Amino acid sequence: MATVDVVSPRTIRARRILKDLSGEELRELARPGERTSEYGSPVYSTRVKNRSAKNTYVVANGVPIGIMQQPIERGRAEETIRQVQDALADMELIQVDRRMGMNPEVPIHCRLYVPREYARIAYMWHNMLFPSSSKAEPDFISVYVPDWKETLIFLDVNQGYTYILGTDYPGEAKKSMLRQAMYWIKRRGGLGLHAGSKILRVTGPDGDHLPLRPGVRLCASLRAGARSVCGRSRSARLSICCSRSGRRSAGTPVAVGCMETAAS
Repeated sequence: MATVDVVSPRTIRARRILKDLSGEELRELARPGERTSEYGSPVYSTRVKNRSAKNTYVVANGVPIGIMQQPIERGRAEETIRQVQDALADMELIQVDRRMGMNPEVPIHCRLYVPREYARIAYMWHNMLFPSSSKAEPDFISVYVPDWKETLIFLDVNQGYTYILGTDYPGEAKKSMLRQAMYWIKRRGGLGLHAGSKILRVTGPDGDHLPLRPGVRLCASLRAGARSVCGRSRSARLSICCSRSGRRSAGTPVAVGCMETAAS
């Protein structure tokens, strides 16, 4: 039986909690597990390679359970939290505070707790969201314990917490906040959209970077034998191709995902 009495699932106590670390400081803490790419970007390996949807539960706390969701009894959730908080008392944690979105009318403050030895999770999640402060009261918190004895993820949308146990997959951090925010905005008459954007730098045959001008279309293609803009054939593989026309001509690969600048 756990020795810590639960004050609140959102009240986290540990031997030490590191707060308000910069991205550079978080990366330095994650340095032992980093492989650095030729472009200077950090690369990390995880034990778990995907989200654990089958091990994710919603606390049965008066909330309707969706078709693709599964409930966990409140008593089991509370007992697990007691055990987790008992374990956290001997750990050194990293606390990361970030803001989801930049709309001043909908400030969503998120807080993540991760054991120091898994600083890479804190660093990657830090880079996904906008700056915030540890002095702000969080709307949502997520608590990671990757080395837990079982894989179990559960959340309470009324209290705004998620416990992520037994997995080191960093996508669980992103999903935990996104899930809470989607439900939060829905209850307020809003609509949450899961979207993203990327900046692509395309290199031409002469080695120069191609400027992204109006009418330039970048697309990912699965067409066998398609040639990338750098001229190398990537048969039956995903490649990046560039067509300087807004229209698709005969023989142009079919785009499975694309980005197109607005024509002037």
